[in-house]
Amino acid sequence: MTTFILLKIANRLRVEGPSGLLFRSPEKLYDNSYGYCFDAANFAIRNLNRINLKYSTRCVFIENVSGRPNHWVTAFDYNNKLYIMVLAINGML
Repeated sequence: MTTFILLKIANRLRVEGPSGLLFRSPEKLYDNSYGYCFDAANFAIRNLNRINLKYSTRCVFIENVSGRPNHWVTAFDYNNKLYIMVLAINGML
């Protein structure tokens, strides 16, 4: 990821917080094979919900205690255990 894109993401997070992240639809993400961590988490949630709504899928914000960048991942429940899924799209997290 270029420094320019990282600066744009960092600035947007600083101004708008985690909810201000860029968001792509799963269809657009799949077609382009490119996105940010929140896009990947959303993609996983939509697909896991298609498999089984009982997974209780959700986005989890991981705050890096050393400073930015922070990260979004997907969490879901299965067999009374919590699973965390981290997806990389085109080698990017």
